[in-house]
Amino acid sequence: MNYFYAMEKRYIAGGIVIETDIHFPEFVESTEQPDVQVVYGKVPEEIENPKSQRVLVQSNENEVLLKMPGVARYLVEGDSKITIELTDENRKNDAEKYVLTFILGVLSFKKGFFPLHGGGVVHKGEAYLFTGHSGAGKSTTLAGLAQRGFQPLADDISNFFVHDGKVFVHPCFPRFKLWKDSMQMLNNEGSGEYKLGTDIEKYLVPVGDDFPTGPIPVKRIYLLQEDRDDKTFFKEIKGKEKLMKLKQNSYKPWMVKAFNLNQKHFSLMNDIAAQVELKEFHRPFDKKKINEMYEFLIKDIQG
Repeated sequence: MNYFYAMEKRYIAGGIVIETDIHFPEFVESTEQPDVQVVYGKVPEEIENPKSQRVLVQSNENEVLLKMPGVARYLVEGDSKITIELTDENRKNDAEKYVLTFILGVLSFKKGFFPLHGGGVVHKGEAYLFTGHSGAGKSTTLAGLAQRGFQPLADDISNFFVHDGKVFVHPCFPRFKLWKDSMQMLNNEGSGEYKLGTDIEKYLVPVGDDFPTGPIPVKRIYLLQEDRDDKTFFKEIKGKEKLMKLKQNSYKPWMVKAFNLNQKHFSLMNDIAAQVELKEFHRPFDKKKINEMYEFLIKDIQG
């Protein structure tokens, strides 16, 4: 199959401007100079002299190869070119969705950001971010806050950077990633959602028109924890534990070592830890207490 590389579109996500002829309805269109091109083309089965190898990923100093069996292979060259080769042309839609997740994460590290695994909302011009292990309720919390009037700015990947001594985060793209049961709980069905992938009951849900376009100063990060005793409380994290929690909750933390970014990444984490508040947010396990949880959280954000 032949692909025409017209490079007609530019999009921005997480502070990275992507030039491509692929249609990405999830991303915000941009007129800025491109940072990276995404094209269809030939991708090797293996890369030469890989320094790091995982089950589906190989990398060396310049290249990253991702293999998604039955879908596509992806080659990231430096920080400026992504090539996709389909292994099943019927999975083209699925192949392009991986650009919204893993590939965007790779670019975030390579562009020098600290990509937090989580999303955030804006209150009075400042960003409040939410992170935690998979299944902790990050996306559900964000979607619920948006329903209660908060401006969403990211979900899944939030790119931090430091400018003039202050910590900022770039908006990512205006979609929540919600499981089917979360959509039902939030009454979000019928809002223009569509599947993140053929084989997964997770959906991309539009956040609405109220989406920021520029970087936002960061006020606080919440580390979500389910409380089996159904208690709701905060615990402030300080000192070395703060650095450890940031490291654990970056997007795919193994990428730091794989891409030889240890020194830059640690320096950026230090700057973030010095300026941004970090709180553990213990929330009830019982979903019947969700409105109580939101009231408690909103009071902390507004207070």
